[in-house]
Amino acid sequence: MTTNYKDEMTQELVVVKSVEIFTSTNHVWRALTEPDKITQWMSGTHVESKWEIGSDITFTGKMPNFNKSYRDRGTVLAMEREKFLKYSHWSEMSRLPDIPQNRTIITFTLDWIDEKTHLTVRHENFHSEAEYKHANFFWSFALTTMKNLLEQ
Repeated sequence: MTTNYKDEMTQELVVVKSVEIFTSTNHVWRALTEPDKITQWMSGTHVESKWEIGSDITFTGKMPNFNKSYRDRGTVLAMEREKFLKYSHWSEMSRLPDIPQNRTIITFTLDWIDEKTHLTVRHENFHSEAEYKHANFFWSFALTTMKNLLEQ
């Protein structure tokens, strides 16, 4: 299910993970864009957006095992329904100012192959190894959780 690598051209840390889900691209798309469905696979995070290019995204919730709330932000950068979704993400945990160059980039690609959806997430533009390691752990958990929810 997982692939992680350093991009050889830039030596940039990149998380790339894929999963096959036995459901339609429509169901997977809805899991990526509908707030009630996102909450189920994203550890209780509430996500709000109009899901239009250029629109804002907010991610709010409580950090598991900590008594701390968070409010992260992003912007929809590109999308084609049931094909791909690309957005920026800024986390207050990074302790960096919320400016475009301090945001990571998350891209989801959906492909319909052999009666199942092949979902790939690519997360890049990390500013620390800790940020990379957190994303690597998170996406392993999140994609497995999404697969289990959608295949019920």
